[in-house]
Amino acid sequence: MKLVPISVLNVTNTDSIGGRFNGLSLSRYFPSIGVESELAVWEKQGSEPQTWQLFQRPIFFHLARFIRRIEDRFSLQSLLYFGSWRLLCDRRAKKADVFHLHLVHNHFFSIFSLPFLTWLKPTVWTVHDTWAFTGRCVQPFECEGWKSKCGVCPDVSTHFMTRVDRSRLHWWIKKFVYRFSRLELIVASQHMLRMVERSSLLGGFKTHLVPFGVDTSKFKPGTKAAARERFGVKPGSFVLSCRTNGGNYKGVEFIVAALRGMSPDVPICIITMEVRGMLAEFDSKFQVIEFDWLEDESLLVDIYNASDVFLMPSMAEAFGMMAVEAMACGTPVIVFEGTALPWVVDAPHVGISVPRANAVALRQAILTLVERPDELADRSAKARALALERYSLEAQARTLRAIYEGALLRFRHRSISPSNSTF
Repeated sequence: MKLVPISVLNVTNTDSIGGRFNGLSLSRYFPSIGVESELAVWEKQGSEPQTWQLFQRPIFFHLARFIRRIEDRFSLQSLLYFGSWRLLCDRRAKKADVFHLHLVHNHFFSIFSLPFLTWLKPTVWTVHDTWAFTGRCVQPFECEGWKSKCGVCPDVSTHFMTRVDRSRLHWWIKKFVYRFSRLELIVASQHMLRMVERSSLLGGFKTHLVPFGVDTSKFKPGTKAAARERFGVKPGSFVLSCRTNGGNYKGVEFIVAALRGMSPDVPICIITMEVRGMLAEFDSKFQVIEFDWLEDESLLVDIYNASDVFLMPSMAEAFGMMAVEAMACGTPVIVFEGTALPWVVDAPHVGISVPRANAVALRQAILTLVERPDELADRSAKARALALERYSLEAQARTLRAIYEGALLRFRHRSISPSNSTF
């Protein structure tokens, strides 16, 4: 049976950076299932023909920077920008059957345009972080103000930083905007699904659970010896890899604390990505190999393949793409509890989760796999199997098509059920 074509316009701030999250990586799978996909961005960095910028003239970018200074000065967020209003009159947007929103809180989209867009076209919104249902932040950590009305923000310096606490004002603005919006939501993890269900802002919208996919034909197990030779890993080493980030999200300080307690007699090699020098104190104790932030996927695949274990002790995480990439390469992942990651790595069956912010437990989990090569091999095989079963791009593309079809049908009947669904 021939599929009826569906035209989808993905809307986000940029294309190349974040292509694994904004629909760009799915473009090779969509045509075979009858989905015509374009990407409308504020800033185009790649050369893909299906991607276009909302505005071309430099004056609009100067104006947006001026608006950003105003919003920063008065502690406002995504209220005054004009990029999203363009979608109401752009001929390319009018051709779309469905709008698919992604990262809309990155300095180009006005939240006030949401009701107009969602009544113009059936609209789904992938909620990548918690900003959509908090009064200010993208990760609330231990704060639970988002469940009610925010208003007493414990730390206005976290992303997105504001000068003063206007979280209650923004909470009420979002409540007003959502009241007149016809949305369906997509989340990538059980953790985010539970948070949306408990949200006093988004809890009533139809929500779909769709994990992000990874190209399992590219991220796949390779020859470990060849990968290690590429990086000069010392023979006999147990190789750990991790992302080193200076923020308060990725838990690098707990990796540092865990390594401090490890004996130098354990032959450890650590491969890091993003910020150099964060594990410099171990240069004389272990072998440390450092990389900057990587855009070269072949190099990234080799790092995963060279590794015995990938460490991802994030303190806050809505999904965790690097964990999925590592598993696709057959590399087990160790994570902290209390985020999306235990579900993503299917702990304790595939990956390992340990108590949050517990460096001793993190170290013990590493040592357990050092001392039990049979368990390491078993988890490695299960990691690859999980990636193939749950995180393939093909499965993600087909699931999204079903969601677009349902959204179109409900839009035509002017009915969106508040019940949640999972795929």
